[in-house]
Amino acid sequence: MEPKTAERILWVIAALGFAVAILGAVGELRGWWNDLGEWMIGVGSLVAVLVTAYAIHVNANASQVEAVQGGVEVTHGKLDSMDGKLDKLDKLDDIEEAIIGEQGMGGQLDVVQVKLDKQTGVLDRQVRILEQIRDGL
Repeated sequence: MEPKTAERILWVIAALGFAVAILGAVGELRGWWNDLGEWMIGVGSLVAVLVTAYAIHVNANASQVEAVQGGVEVTHGKLDSMDGKLDKLDKLDDIEEAIIGEQGMGGQLDVVQVKLDKQTGVLDRQVRILEQIRDGL
């Protein structure tokens, strides 16, 4: 059974409890029933109050679950957007390792420079500017 269906059933039972209590009260006032009206008032009121309290509790729990689910979805979206930024940090780690490393630092820096050039295309422009400066001298 779906949770929403169960919640609707609880509200219907609560409404029926209130209806029984009201019918018992009206019957007592009109003199239709003696002891039966008192029992209807007592049992109908008790059932209505208990079922209403339980329905409110179930509804509150469902609202909390929906709020948590919404928060998880928003957070998941933010974490997905952070993945690309973390990839950039990994590339910075490669650069740092190349600078800090003692052996083969030149080779590692060349590899990092080629990777950066593939991403940005800046190396070709820098080489052209240096060639222009060289030619101008």
